[in-house]
Amino acid sequence: MPDATWGPAQNFIDNATDGNYKHAYDIFDKHDSLLHGGIADADISGMYTYFHVYKTAYVNAYGVWMGIKGTGTSGTANFTAMLDDLSGNKIRAWDVAIQVVYDQKSIKYQALLPNRRNPFQKGSINSRIAAIAGLLNTIGSDASLATLKGQITTFNTALLAARDSQQGNFGAIDSAISALDTARINAAQAMFKNYGSLVVKYYQTPKNICNYMPVEMLQTTTQILFNGTTDMGLTDHVLKRKMEVDTHLHLKNDSDSPEEFFFTDGMTETPLPGQSTVVLAPHTQQDVTAGALGYTDAARHLYVKNNGGTPATWHVQVG
Repeated sequence: MPDATWGPAQNFIDNATDGNYKHAYDIFDKHDSLLHGGIADADISGMYTYFHVYKTAYVNAYGVWMGIKGTGTSGTANFTAMLDDLSGNKIRAWDVAIQVVYDQKSIKYQALLPNRRNPFQKGSINSRIAAIAGLLNTIGSDASLATLKGQITTFNTALLAARDSQQGNFGAIDSAISALDTARINAAQAMFKNYGSLVVKYYQTPKNICNYMPVEMLQTTTQILFNGTTDMGLTDHVLKRKMEVDTHLHLKNDSDSPEEFFFTDGMTETPLPGQSTVVLAPHTQQDVTAGALGYTDAARHLYVKNNGGTPATWHVQVG
């Protein structure tokens, strides 16, 4: 039976843009620009004309989504930020925590996440909420996942509360995110088709393919900048990284609430008793070492907690 995980049989554009709308925007825009630079070649011109329609549709859908996030009420901004956090951070952390206990090929893992992270990153708001409910139900009374279940339950409760407060805007939010998901998938498929055309055109000189693909954005690279907004009283996952204890991190608080930064083992969102943490006062910034935040080889997950009464915007730069 064919192996569905075989690299060439996967749409690597879809994989690279999944769960990150901004990264998808940058990838599609760069591919479009690179093709436009080569339209003197009839083949490249045809690929540009074909792809530009999908790129434009994604840009338009992205603009609508960002408009809802940026010009809505504070409640709308919080709810959309939580949806982004679910697709970009939470499901990754939950997936990793499950794999610590159950191998990815085990029956138990496949029961917990039968479609991996996709249901939490794609589709309507209700379908994503249903995916969380399904995961909690499947975990059930599994003692080995009790801590994780508590974390998922906390996030789910906050997400449902945020959704209920946005019932008046629910339709617009759901429509925008569904349209953006559809536009991303369509553009990823169109770009993958262009990749295939480039392979045919340059099968004897494959390095030429790189002239029209944003290679640096598609390759696995080490991210150094992290940004986000955390609602009052909540804790968000920032990053997981192996580093030296003397690695420098630049922390910036762009909000009216104090923010607390710390490392854990990823199974808890609370620092250990007596552990080193750093609290940033509102509208301040500070350079610290990983060790000052409690980093060890066993504690590689950086978290930020909002200790104030308003949403907290934060920025972290590694190195």
